[in-house]
Amino acid sequence: MGCQIVALNYQSSAEPMWINSGLFSENGNTGYVLKPRELLENTGFDPSTLKADKVLNIRVLDAFQLPLNEAVVVDPYVKVILTDPKARRQRAQTSVVLQNGFNPMWDQTFKFKFSSYNYAILTLAVLDKDVYAVEELIAFNSVRLKNIRPGLRILPLLDKHGDKIPQANLLLNTWVEDLN
Repeated sequence: MGCQIVALNYQSSAEPMWINSGLFSENGNTGYVLKPRELLENTGFDPSTLKADKVLNIRVLDAFQLPLNEAVVVDPYVKVILTDPKARRQRAQTSVVLQNGFNPMWDQTFKFKFSSYNYAILTLAVLDKDVYAVEELIAFNSVRLKNIRPGLRILPLLDKHGDKIPQANLLLNTWVEDLN
């Protein structure tokens, strides 16, 4: 029982903020999320004792209607991040699609080990590859794995402030395999 307060820098858009957004995005973005059942019962459960015995397969197919930044055209790529208490933070990224922010296609598959649907958070960030400057965030979305159903899914994209970008989406195909 009790509450926890964590200080986050809401003035920046970085991975900790994306993960926080993914955790609290369920329940209509009210900011209230129930603890998983195993944490509510006094069983002495410790998430760090979980085994990474499942594999998330995620196929990033394409994106639609990516917003333009200061540049006239963008060179987008997707950074895929899975945060899990046992497997820690795993990363992968797609190739860069040159000068196509309208409908970039990647069709690349990645595999990530994870321990529990309740604790793993999937983050997909679309960035603009720039040769001469810092790579800029175009859009992102984070979601807990328990909220992703297997199969083809359209994931709406958010801007750096967490607001939905109209008509901007990622097309994904996800499935899970057991390692046992």
